Amino acid sequence: MIMNLKNKKNLLLIFSSFVILLLFIASIYLLFTNASLSKELSSTKSALVQKEVENTNLNRSLRASMELAESKSAQLKATQEELAQIGKELEESQAKLENTREQLQNVSGELNQTAASLEQTKKTSAELKTELTDMTSSLSDRINWLKNNANMPSPSYFSDSIRGLQYSAFLNDAKHKCIVDGVVKLPCISYLMARNIPYAYLSESDDKLSSLVESIQGGGGDCEDYSLFFKALINDYKSEFKNQELSLETVTPSSSGGSYTFMTTVDGDGYWYYPNSKPQSIGVLGNANPYVICYTTTYTSNLFEGHCIVTISNANVTNISDLPLLDSSLLFEPQNGFYKGKIGQDLHLCSNGEMYCETGINSAWLVMSDDDLYMFQDGKWKSFGTYNKVAMSLKEKYLS
Repeated sequence: MIMNLKNKKNLLLIFSSFVILLLFIASIYLLFTNASLSKELSSTKSALVQKEVENTNLNRSLRASMELAESKSAQLKATQEELAQIGKELEESQAKLENTREQLQNVSGELNQTAASLEQTKKTSAELKTELTDMTSSLSDRINWLKNNANMPSPSYFSDSIRGLQYSAFLNDAKHKCIVDGVVKLPCISYLMARNIPYAYLSESDDKLSSLVESIQGGGGDCEDYSLFFKALINDYKSEFKNQELSLETVTPSSSGGSYTFMTTVDGDGYWYYPNSKPQSIGVLGNANPYVICYTTTYTSNLFEGHCIVTISNANVTNISDLPLLDSSLLFEPQNGFYKGKIGQDLHLCSNGEMYCETGINSAWLVMSDDDLYMFQDGKWKSFGTYNKVAMSLKEKYLS
């Protein structure tokens, strides 16, 4: 029993030793293991440190990349905004370009129209030039006609004809039989016109104003032709007898009886006269400016008639503004030499602004001078000379 306990103790001791040995071995193992683990841990720490460094570098690189990306993103955004603005401007430019294209098309159309208008204007200008040339030529011809008929024609116009001999006889007799004692007896001239030429009243349906040569050759004319004849003859006398004091004399009815002798024979035994009449002076030949003047005698809805006579004035009418100077001028009938009164008293001379004045009885609406014809129309006076000046001015201004 005691042996057994001793053995047990030995066994226990052995076991304990074994356990201690195991523990020692285990401690050594753990020590080696710990050393190995420490080494590995140290290596791991070094690796971790390296990784941290790499991670730090990566983070830095990442941040740099992110910053770069943010910068690029900002640049991209700015670029996108710029592109958007450029796109907007491009759209606006396209719209402007389209508008410009439309404007160019419109301008092109206008240019085509302008070219067509210019061509038409050139054509119209050429036509206007022709018309103005014709107008100025026509007006000049009419003015020259008046000038050419301001004096009596030479008998040479009727050479080798009976009419020429008759006309020459009239001119000679008129100077020797109708100018007596410083007086030009106009009734005498009227009488000799009818007797010597002979010159008679001829009604003209077309109311044509004949030249002096035409009316003398034709043996007479209407009231305008008579008036034109006397105006020319007085102009000739005014020039021929400029150094003599001669007066112009007409005849007028006399309520107190008596007679007016307008011509006598050479021997004085025979004479021609108007009974119940008396002489009426109408001015001095040297100061006399004769004008043909026409006035209204009848005006109805169906009929317009007028008559032309001669007025003697001291005024020299050269333009429309001078026409009022004819007021108070004396009048006579060239067909018989009778006194017809005074402008402003027996005839009314139309004034600018008097609408339809020409329709009034005894209203004078036409005046013929030596180089112009004045006619009252549409409430104002017009004349060949005025029209000619306007036409010449337009021709020089626009067509030269």
